[in-house]
Amino acid sequence: MLKTTLNLDLAAEKTLRTHALTSRAKFLGYEIGTMMSQTKLDNTRRRVISGKVGLYIPDNVIQTKRKRDLRDGKVIHRTELMNDSEFDIIVRYQGEYRGLMHYYSMAYNLNARGYLRYTMETSLRKTLAGKNKTTVGKTFKRLQTVIKTPRGPRPG
Repeated sequence: MLKTTLNLDLAAEKTLRTHALTSRAKFLGYEIGTMMSQTKLDNTRRRVISGKVGLYIPDNVIQTKRKRDLRDGKVIHRTELMNDSEFDIIVRYQGEYRGLMHYYSMAYNLNARGYLRYTMETSLRKTLAGKNKTTVGKTFKRLQTVIKTPRGPRPG
């Protein structure tokens, strides 16, 4: 119909049809799939998640973002930031992480961000330690804060 009526051609690799229960479709950087859980029940013991549509962060997005801060599976510092001020380095890391997490804020598998957060935090510490010619431990202690909350102090 699109070809005959509107004279539009569809690319075969972009018009993939998938089965919702067995695979996920890609759209605007998200993966769209059906949520299934045998353990999520409401008060009447009915399943509340099974069959609902959910958005997910693709695994390759997390791996691609982590790749910049990894070499041979180990977290490294970013030498291209060494000439910037500490403030600029921290703002750069925060902006990259916050932007990605804001874009994927509607995803159900936000636990996937744990690896990315660890990688970026460690890379930040190593970058700052390298800039100041000190150890990662000393840098961590210098930058660590304690936030006072109504429930008592907690690390920030």
